[in-house]
This record gives sequence, structure tokens and C-alpha cells, in this order.
Amino acid sequence: MKKTFIFLFVAFVFLSGCSKNDKTVAPPDSKTPEVKIALLSGDNQTDTIGNSLHDEILVEVTEDGTPKSGYTIQFVGSGCDQTDTVSPPSGPAGTTNYA
Repeated sequence: MKKTFIFLFVAFVFLSGCSKNDKTVAPPDSKTPEVKIALLSGDNQTDTIGNSLHDEILVEVTEDGTPKSGYTIQFVGSGCDQTDTVSPPSGPAGTTNYA
């Protein structure tokens, strides 16, 4: 009788501790946003050193496919002693330009 009681008590404790929990907690979304810069216009321009390009260079910034404002894009000039660096932020449509 005593062995049966101990067995039932151990079985009860074991089975009561093995309950299923239906409340599954999803891990937080830790995905890093995908930021892309796309050239919209102004590619493949050439001119003489010292002259400005004829068309502006226009780029678009997107985050996970959605245009985003507030990103700073740095345009750096190159060529004969040119040290121009311009860093305009992207606007509401996600675009910024270098003219």
C-alpha cells in the first residue's frame, strides 16, 4: 500500500509538471532594415575638367522598398584638385540630388 501511494504521488508530481503551454511567445522582430540607394538620373555624363555637369545626379533612398527621408547622402567630387563634398538629406519622396 505504501509503495502504491509513493508511486501515485511521484506520477502525479511528474505529470502535473508537464503541462502544455499554449501561449507561444514570438521572438521580437530583430530584422535589420534593408536600405538601398538607387541612381534615378544623371548617369554617364562627361564634360571638360572644370565644367559642371549638364544634368543633376538624382538618387532615391529606400528602406525595405519604401522611400525614406532624412538619410544623408554624401556626394564627393573628383578630378583635377576638386574637393567638393555635398551631403544633402533625402526629402519626403526619398530623393536627393547633386547639381
